[in-house]
Amino acid sequence: MKQFLSVSIVLLSACSVFAYQDADITTANSLASQNIIVDQSQSPDKYNLDAKILRQEVIAMALKIKGITLPENYSCKGYYSDTKKNDWVCRAVEIAADNGIITRANKQANPTQYIT
Repeated sequence: MKQFLSVSIVLLSACSVFAYQDADITTANSLASQNIIVDQSQSPDKYNLDAKILRQEVIAMALKIKGITLPENYSCKGYYSDTKKNDWVCRAVEIAADNGIITRANKQANPTQYIT
């Protein structure tokens, strides 16, 4: 599962250097068919494959790939100082940490920073 996420992210980020290829659109359509990203198959340019991606967006995709949903009744424990108590980002990063997707060793999740 981690391999699929890694390959998908690499393929999506590689588009920032190259023009969209059929494989890029195919990968995006595959992610969309699994409800991991929003379906833009009718207008593939709307996938914005050349746009930067935030850490919180990658975490949201990783949770979806693993089939993990964000329960509304989850109460944030305060693992990260830069998330707002009980908003979706707080729930997402803490659940990702609880499932080994990200580490709790850092005191900040930096959810609004771009992936580098």
